[in-house]
Amino acid sequence: MQDTTLFYLYSTMAQVLAAVIAVTAVFVFAKSNEYRGKMQREMSNVLNVYDRLLDRNPKNEDIKERKTRITRVERHGVLIEMNDIFAATEEHVRSHSPEEAKNVVEACLNGQSNFGYNADLFEEFAWLVCVALALMILDLAAILLTSWLVAHQFACWSGALTVFAALCFFAWLGNFILRTTKERSRYTENN
Repeated sequence: MQDTTLFYLYSTMAQVLAAVIAVTAVFVFAKSNEYRGKMQREMSNVLNVYDRLLDRNPKNEDIKERKTRITRVERHGVLIEMNDIFAATEEHVRSHSPEEAKNVVEACLNGQSNFGYNADLFEEFAWLVCVALALMILDLAAILLTSWLVAHQFACWSGALTVFAALCFFAWLGNFILRTTKERSRYTENN
């Protein structure tokens, strides 16, 4: 194997890894927006419950204040704020109207589940990026060592190892994309 063959193998592999991570990032952010939209729909359901509570108790400042906060959070779509509201809403509604609590439980559980799915998505993507960066750094280091690898007859082994590592990475990436494109909800978790 010649120096130029290894040079092109390593440089191409690093470029392909960078491009694949960039395309995957677009996919990840689109999926995150989908989870945000689902959380905002559930926040709208919670807001409907607060509308009914306010109809029953128009002078209750606590309900008015909570409804104002929910409206702002629903509009802005900040994930952490929505999750905080989902976590605290059931008890708050139960304290004002036990019969409305059952209406809000489902929305809160769905909202919290979508928050968890979004966090899982970004956590695994972060690991993918770290592994891709490590592979790119190894490829770039191997470019510097190309002459040495050829001179010491490690060219075939290093090339094969690079291709094997890249194939393992692409298999993991493919599995990640396949799993995240499936519809995920609390109802399909055990399937």
